[in-house]
Amino acid sequence: MSGRWGAERLVSRRMRVAPSASILVGVITLLTVVMAAAVPRLIERQATAELTSQLQQIGPLGRSLQGAGNFTIFEPDTISALYDEVQANFERTRENLPQPLRHLIGPPGWIVQTTTVQGVPQQGTRPFVGLQLTADPKYLSRVEIVQGAAPATWTGNDDFSLGPTSAGPVDVVVSKVAAAQLHLEVGDRIGADVVGGVPELVFRISGLFAPRDPSDDYWKHNGSLLPVTTALAQYGVAYPSVAAFVAPLSVGRLSNTFGAAQLSVWYPMSATGADGADAALLDRQLARPRRPARRR
Repeated sequence: MSGRWGAERLVSRRMRVAPSASILVGVITLLTVVMAAAVPRLIERQATAELTSQLQQIGPLGRSLQGAGNFTIFEPDTISALYDEVQANFERTRENLPQPLRHLIGPPGWIVQTTTVQGVPQQGTRPFVGLQLTADPKYLSRVEIVQGAAPATWTGNDDFSLGPTSAGPVDVVVSKVAAAQLHLEVGDRIGADVVGGVPELVFRISGLFAPRDPSDDYWKHNGSLLPVTTALAQYGVAYPSVAAFVAPLSVGRLSNTFGAAQLSVWYPMSATGADGADAALLDRQLARPRRPARRR
């Protein structure tokens, strides 16, 4: 993975990526002004209640810290160690956040997703179906396989300069909701990089999934995992696309397909536990880093 995810960089990127962060900073700044002009204890309690209320109103997405970066696979057989390193790095970032911010921030969550792979179904009449391949080492704790089976780890290699692979298709699972909309079934195959009617890589739908807990904030942070979305072909024609989980260890063998993948990370922020007396400090900890003034 390129770069290091220090707390300052993460917060800075969060402010650029998600406009709702400005709401969070605005809420805390407002509380700072109130505190500065108020009778200490009584207004402190009122400020704490108001801060909690405002944090609840902006929702889990509005108050979370989020970031994104490139996901780089250096050695296919070390993908498990890479996942562990990514997880440990994000946990260290959380541990290094200053108090009282660290007290409000929960454990990190993250996924890796490719750009849309344009595929051609090997059955039916639909010309294209896109797959946004998704990797999450903990995905089986988030989803329930309601039909078929979880993806098996692929043992091939998508570097076709070495010759065609004999490992068979890459197993994926898609949401039951999206499969119904696209008339996809367990066992269907989708070919990619089709040349002369022959795909270099084939994906097989091994199963369909549904969220174990639809109310989990995981699905709010990753809103594209369940529904059918829209992608554009190179010549501008729109076609349907769906997120597809692969077995986490398959990613190491799909290093070319995941070559432009994006890693997205989020840290949930609790709506409770903030003290109104800390509003000014939280304001400074969450504030957008200021650029130095230009010399005239």
